[in-house]
Amino acid sequence: EEIGFKRGIAGSMNNLGEIYHEQGHYFKALDHYQRGLKIMEEINDKNGIAEALNCIGRLYQDQDDFPKALNHYQRSLKIKEEISDKNGIAYSLTNIGSIYKNQGNHQKSINQCSKGLLLAQEIGAIAIQRDACKCLYDAYKASGNGNKALEYHEQMLALDDSLNAEET
Repeated sequence: EEIGFKRGIAGSMNNLGEIYHEQGHYFKALDHYQRGLKIMEEINDKNGIAEALNCIGRLYQDQDDFPKALNHYQRSLKIKEEISDKNGIAYSLTNIGSIYKNQGNHQKSINQCSKGLLLAQEIGAIAIQRDACKCLYDAYKASGNGNKALEYHEQMLALDDSLNAEET
């Protein structure tokens, strides 16, 4: 703030929001996310705006406010598409699929997560692939398709192994 570095201020607000979010202080988290978002909008940092919208979406999802979460994820996706951020697009698609799954709309969930999975495979984003497979597993299981659920569960476990090996 002393040097007027707005992008740094916005990033710090987002980081503080993440900490409050993880601690379960949702009101404080939302306040920091929104303050960071406002600054990103002022400086027209599209990637920063999309990231802040995604964080707010996750916050609403954790509070089971699925309509608000979906709105923020969709807004983030639109920006990620505008700036051609494939990683962000794959992540947003998977998040949107997760919301549809939580709302019981399994077909929409499968459609969105399948798109996210394909893009994540294309760019080699293992963590997003795992999240998409988890979503697909849950959606297929809930819709009664045990064979497809098992297929995605096995893929999810293999990706977990890859992530664990990478971390080690």
